[in-house]
Amino acid sequence: MECSYEALENAGIPKENIAGKKVGVFIGLPDMEHRMGNLRDLEDVPMFDPTGAQGAFLAGRIAYYFDLHGPALAVDTACSSSMQAIHLAVQSIRSGESEQAIVGASHIITQPDVWVSMAKLRCVVAVSIRECHYD
Repeated sequence: MECSYEALENAGIPKENIAGKKVGVFIGLPDMEHRMGNLRDLEDVPMFDPTGAQGAFLAGRIAYYFDLHGPALAVDTACSSSMQAIHLAVQSIRSGESEQAIVGASHIITQPDVWVSMAKLRCVVAVSIRECHYD
């Protein structure tokens, strides 16, 4: 939210100039390992976790705050999420669905879980999946 606000501010676009317009919001978000780490201690779950850290809500929150009337979606295609978000934004503008678009992406690796599970596959990408050993 803050990054979107600052990006528009730096571009010289006041909130009032885009409110009510066909502006799309496309956010690239791979898996939410940072969020899952925050949820491990049930006694200390952040108060605004559902609306502040859940990826599916982010695009909608941005669209709601700025009163944008274009598509708002979060894209999860793993490592290519940011590229896919840009691709969808360009398609939306070219098709006339949006006049402008806000595109954002973020990926922070704070938990070892995903990488540990991938290491347990004990296979190389170039090797056929049949040759992998699963424990």
